[in-house]
Amino acid sequence: MIFKISKYWGILILGLSISSTLFSQTKEELQKQEEQYRKEIQELTIKLNKTQQNKSNSLAQINLIKQKISTRQYLRNKINQQLNLINKQIEQSTTKIGDLNQKLYLLKQEYAQTIDFMYRNRSNFSIWYFILAANDFNESFKRMYYLKRYQNYQLNLKASIENNTESLVIKMENLNQIKKKRQEKISVSNKELDLLNKDKATEDQLYKNLIGEEAQLKEALEKKEKQRIKMKQLIKDIIKKETLEAAAKRDKTKNHTNKPNTATTVESDNSGLIKLKEQRPYSPLEQSADDIEFSLNFEKNKGDLPWPVDKGNIDVPFGVSLIPNTKLSRKSDGLEISVPLNSTIKNIADGIVLKASEFGGEFVVMILHGKYISVYSHLASVNVKAGQELKARAIIGKSGKDINGEGFLLFMITNDKGTPLNPELWLKKRIN
Repeated sequence: MIFKISKYWGILILGLSISSTLFSQTKEELQKQEEQYRKEIQELTIKLNKTQQNKSNSLAQINLIKQKISTRQYLRNKINQQLNLINKQIEQSTTKIGDLNQKLYLLKQEYAQTIDFMYRNRSNFSIWYFILAANDFNESFKRMYYLKRYQNYQLNLKASIENNTESLVIKMENLNQIKKKRQEKISVSNKELDLLNKDKATEDQLYKNLIGEEAQLKEALEKKEKQRIKMKQLIKDIIKKETLEAAAKRDKTKNHTNKPNTATTVESDNSGLIKLKEQRPYSPLEQSADDIEFSLNFEKNKGDLPWPVDKGNIDVPFGVSLIPNTKLSRKSDGLEISVPLNSTIKNIADGIVLKASEFGGEFVVMILHGKYISVYSHLASVNVKAGQELKARAIIGKSGKDINGEGFLLFMITNDKGTPLNPELWLKKRIN
């Protein structure tokens, strides 16, 4: 019986210890993410204050405040997730404490019964009388052994009550500390909610300011649209040139195995370790097994490709977006990313440099990944050249500036027909 009690408490305490460890690990991860979002909010606040001091256009401020609102919502979500964990921990701790109280009650009852039994039989329950009343020496020895075990049982029972009472007090204190942390987190969450509402009020005011700047904004958007069209045409011209060169190469070598609008099967055996065999629609940019392997790797990593910058925020997303409180809209063939000045720009996947030269007063780099092309525009400098083969995450240059003098990158992905693809579907979910 004593063994069973000890075993139960050992398992219970071990279970509480493991549960606490699991909670600790999860909370540490959430706290790390919370700290990351706080850092991002601080950076966005600095950028927003700077645009307000420089009297930059309201659209740039709106982009920043929207990012700030979105990041603060992520932050509150992480805080609330921590609150949910704390509430769950409180619930489980309360249940465990209830079990402890119940078991402690039973132990005390059992101990009380033994004391009561000995008290009621104190007049006729003499130890020596009980021992000497035995028929022989062996029976006397057994009675002595029984009495010693009974005495030890009482002592162990008493020690178990004392130890578990102490354990219960400690767990109650821990529970109170957890509840205190919950109140602190609730206070932090409410504070972030107030800040979020203030940010939304700022956003509303900025939207109202757009009405007075619509004419200037329209002029700036028309200028950007012309730049977009020029860049799109440049990409198509390069693809056309690359396609014509590939066709001339096929004609010269009399290799007609890849015919337009047919499927092509390519096999590549690398020392018997890697065998690439893929049925694919014909693409003029896939002229070898290496080209197809570039394409396959690019496709395989869709949604998990690294960002071209280590840190940044999307100012303008892919596609057409309406500008609230105006009749204006804007179109982007990629992502317009604000970055720290002179940020390092990196290649997103294995490929070959198609172009690395000046365009519109700044530099542009285009990298071929089989039948896909990644484009890095508005660079201040480049350190790659056309024809160079690059590995993923290779440094290709430094970021340039936008019209407000802030760090900026225009990043695009297109297919072999020059059709823009949404980079957010190909890249990891968010910039770290």
